[in-house]
Amino acid sequence: MLKINPATILQVSISPTIKRSIIGFVALRSTVAPTLSENTTFLAVYGSLRRRTLAKQGFLVQRSLRFHGYGVLKGLLLIQNGYPGVLEYPGLVRVEVYRVLSETVWSTLDRYEACRPSLGYRALFYRKQVTLLHPTIQTWVYFLGREIPRGTKSSLPVVARQPET
Repeated sequence: MLKINPATILQVSISPTIKRSIIGFVALRSTVAPTLSENTTFLAVYGSLRRRTLAKQGFLVQRSLRFHGYGVLKGLLLIQNGYPGVLEYPGLVRVEVYRVLSETVWSTLDRYEACRPSLGYRALFYRKQVTLLHPTIQTWVYFLGREIPRGTKSSLPVVARQPET
């Protein structure tokens, strides 16, 4: 594995934006432990389930999830009437990764996210297991339903955006 020293990056002649991105990715690499159990379940969040607002979800959710680190998800972050939603489109979104300690949390989270498995992709949000770009682990993510009218592109910080075509 290539080891990068952030101090060395600062000495290279590249733009400040690229330097910040590289340093950010180096920092992300060190946030998640490399040894994981094969049967560990993860949840990646990008909006109202992040650590700063998780307490609002109640005791059951707090005791069922353990913060694990940060990650990068392939997707496009939008703002839907004031709340964030991610589409399965090209782009990169920074997420918080949680280890799921109790499978009973899914019914509470599905209800909160208006995820109804019987509606599939037509629900407000649907839950899907994907592989993060970094760290490369399988995790569950709530994506914005495919038939929901689209909001505006997010001004929330993202790791990077794919060029628009």
